Amino acid sequence: MRLGEPAVSRMQKSVCGYFFAWTHFSVMGTQRAQHVAGKLEALSQEPGLGHLRRFPAVIRFWLHVLDRSTAGMQAAIAEYEAAAVAAHPYDVSTLNSMCAWTALLEGRPAQGLQYARIATAVYDQAGSPWHRMFARATQAWASVELGEVASVQCLAAELREVARHHRARLYDTYALQLEAFLAYSQERSDSCGALRALFEAAKRHGVGHPMRFLPGWLPALCAAALRQGIETGYVKSLVRTYRLPAPSADLERWPWPIRVRVLGGFQIDVDDEPVTFAAKAPRKALALLKTMICLGGREVRDHQLIDALWGEDEADGGRAAFNVTLHRLRKLLGHADAILVHEGCLTLNPQHVWVDAFAFEHLLAGGAAQSASPEECIERALALYRGPLLPADREESWSAVARERLRAKFVHHVARRARALEETGRGDEAVALYVRGLDADGLSEVFYQGLMRCHRDAGRPAEALSLYHRFRQTLSVSLGIAPSNETEALARSIGARLERVY
Repeated sequence: MRLGEPAVSRMQKSVCGYFFAWTHFSVMGTQRAQHVAGKLEALSQEPGLGHLRRFPAVIRFWLHVLDRSTAGMQAAIAEYEAAAVAAHPYDVSTLNSMCAWTALLEGRPAQGLQYARIATAVYDQAGSPWHRMFARATQAWASVELGEVASVQCLAAELREVARHHRARLYDTYALQLEAFLAYSQERSDSCGALRALFEAAKRHGVGHPMRFLPGWLPALCAAALRQGIETGYVKSLVRTYRLPAPSADLERWPWPIRVRVLGGFQIDVDDEPVTFAAKAPRKALALLKTMICLGGREVRDHQLIDALWGEDEADGGRAAFNVTLHRLRKLLGHADAILVHEGCLTLNPQHVWVDAFAFEHLLAGGAAQSASPEECIERALALYRGPLLPADREESWSAVARERLRAKFVHHVARRARALEETGRGDEAVALYVRGLDADGLSEVFYQGLMRCHRDAGRPAEALSLYHRFRQTLSVSLGIAPSNETEALARSIGARLERVY
């Protein structure tokens, strides 16, 4: 029987349309889901069918959940409430469930828990297996946010029992994510095993539906799994499919749509594939991207970019060239939202574009996504610094300030860590760190001084002096200058010690 046949009632059309929309929504066909919701809305406008407005309201609510638009979620709740039957158990429980999600996404877990408890009780009366598990998962989400660990453990056990009773083991995902998030947030030793159990089960059951994962936690759980190398292909597909926001700007392993490396070289990856050019590279478009990065990447005034790249052109000519180049850069990056423009300011969208220089500074400021120690943050930052900023663009005036700022931060943190190792008798570790620093910045006098001290203190004065002579020669050839007075004094003291030995 076709939906267009006269024998098909309006109610049947609405129910079928609702499931069509839900299916589109489940596979992230959001535009199709929105289109079907519009048709359902039109059908509900017919005389006597106002109660059918609940169907498009539910679809729109979950579409707004994906977009994290709490204003849209509240509007959908109002639409549903206007069409709901006050005494109908599904209407009561669905309204409370939607209110719970809205409260949780707005950061109001206590209210979310109240709504979720009502939804759970009424769904239990109605008897729908999926709704019973879904409501308990929502209640557990609120309990975790409130720190009610005992309640969470009880709800996880209930979730497993309901899933077992109804032979719906794929919904063990709810309990597994509760256990994984608790282990992760409490930094327990079993967090890696809990994460592995969650994502292995989700992949095994083909669970990709966003409502089987709680959105407040999923980005953090995905980030933790990627750091541990757990089901990376599946986890990345979740991030891409559901457009999950990165929990922090420092996550190098996150599947960023666009990844730009400017430390020690220049490389652009789009959707994990390096951007290459068969013919001549679009020099000006790449220069525009580089200049944006050197100027901070956020709210960069267009006139600053025009002055930097087209300063010798006439005003109108520079503006026209800028507009054409911006269009070409957007096309090169392949993502319409990669560069945001608002009131003459350009911003590299932090949810689409990862830049190693920005991640480097973010980590040095202690902004890691996980509860990492300051030492771990610095270690991850130093690993990103593969060399000076845009070394091929040393002659460009727009790159000088940013290059020196990043170099100074790198030298400062390496020198401070290495000196601390020296002072605690861990000379070999200090040597390794100084050498690592020189690999990235071969003209750093601070690193040469540190290596000279380490060799001196380890009873290797000849090696210390050899380093001094090498450094002196390098400075003379590269910059035409001599070492500082401090380095010269250190070399003389080492030479005097060597003379005493012999």
